[in-house]
Amino acid sequence: MIRPRRHCVRGAVGTFVLVGGVLNAACGPGPESGDVVGPVVNDRRTVEVPKPPRLVIVYVLDALRADHVGGRGWTPVIDELSAEGVSFSNHTSTAASTMTWAKTFFSGRFFLQRGGLPPEVETVAEVMRTAGFRTVGISGNGNVSEKYGLARGFDTFEMVYPLARRADPATYVNRNAADIHRRALELLGERPADTPTFMYLHAVHPHSPYAPPRDLAGELCGEIPSSIDGMSPTMVAIRDGELPTTEADRARLACLYAAGLRYSDTEIGHLMAELDRRYPLGEVLLIVTSDHGEEFFDHGGVLHGHTLYDELLRIPLIFHWPGRLGPLVVQAESDTVDFHETLRALVGAPYSSAEAGGRSLWPAILGADATAVPPKVRFASVPTLPGGMVAVRSRRHKLIFAPRTDGGPGMGLGLGRSHDREYLFDLQTDPGESRNLIGRGLNEEESLRRTLVEWIERNTLKGKVEEVELDRETREHLEALGYVQ
Repeated sequence: MIRPRRHCVRGAVGTFVLVGGVLNAACGPGPESGDVVGPVVNDRRTVEVPKPPRLVIVYVLDALRADHVGGRGWTPVIDELSAEGVSFSNHTSTAASTMTWAKTFFSGRFFLQRGGLPPEVETVAEVMRTAGFRTVGISGNGNVSEKYGLARGFDTFEMVYPLARRADPATYVNRNAADIHRRALELLGERPADTPTFMYLHAVHPHSPYAPPRDLAGELCGEIPSSIDGMSPTMVAIRDGELPTTEADRARLACLYAAGLRYSDTEIGHLMAELDRRYPLGEVLLIVTSDHGEEFFDHGGVLHGHTLYDELLRIPLIFHWPGRLGPLVVQAESDTVDFHETLRALVGAPYSSAEAGGRSLWPAILGADATAVPPKVRFASVPTLPGGMVAVRSRRHKLIFAPRTDGGPGMGLGLGRSHDREYLFDLQTDPGESRNLIGRGLNEEESLRRTLVEWIERNTLKGKVEEVELDRETREHLEALGYVQ
């Protein structure tokens, strides 16, 4: 049990201040012990990690919620990959926005500042290249680009943007997945199929703009009595409370998102068919995941990057390696830093950072019991918001600090805005995160608070972080995706 002890704040984290653009803490010591412990890296359990295949693909579907994969009819191809391979049913992102997730995925470390990846940090692409892989990256999202240091380690890194800045919603179709797949197959064809290759593919699906082919939108969404479009300017206006929506509008927007996912899923099927034709059985490891989720009025708002609720953090993770793995569903919890360490372990690289607490998932992937991924607390952040927002979760509870400086504390924007500085949710009895339990006397509150304060202090970079200057093409692309206003 936790022994109560005087803490700097109860019920509100009023002593958090901005240091170097992120949250830092000015609190005294918290409880001495409790049922939550800080991240401790376990030693790599004795398992025989399989020899890497000729082709390893990390495939990121941008803004894909975990609850849209499996059993809903939107993702028949991905569902088949999951059924044939190893899927993680309790995988969470460490961020609610693309760049923050990407910095952690590529490095295995946490960063609580804005800006790009520091140049001294080793990336997973550098690890794979050192292990003898040709490294190829193709991104449809400007937040994963050379501008932010995320192309480091790739022999080839290309941007395949999905649209112009002011696309006409009456005619525009987001075909980013097909364009990325086409380029990926071209690059693979430049070398013999036995050339070891690590490929990172990041498609802007089902991220806004929600603009699937019109025949698909008509087939899936045509009976909904609304004509609202899912373009980014529309979604931003809804998010900011400037455009009211009806129940039918909300249903159509959710359907357009799902239809874009269905389009991307079909294209993944085409990609896999071509890879099956080119590579022998057992020589392609495809890992399907996302960077973060998406909100559809779950807590009043839309889009992402402004809350740390689970609709933003729960994402899929699937390892499809026919002839070598699966089928298996892993219920043990995992997150972005674990995923990074799993890729390092595949090629025998050492852990990237003990402080980040990542653990290789290979014992679980290879069929060990749940203890193969020992329980730990998990963290997430949104450093892109003024004042920042951070969260820590145990198996049962989640604590969120949201001391925002853009109009006061809280999460969300527009109609989804709440104004608490601190949140505590019981994820077991309240999975929808609707009841804030801060100040209700729960034992775990103090322990989680202290753990989060220590994590912030460990992961705050010292010194000034240089902001990245965007070229016109990147800025216009980010505007089209709703990132830049």
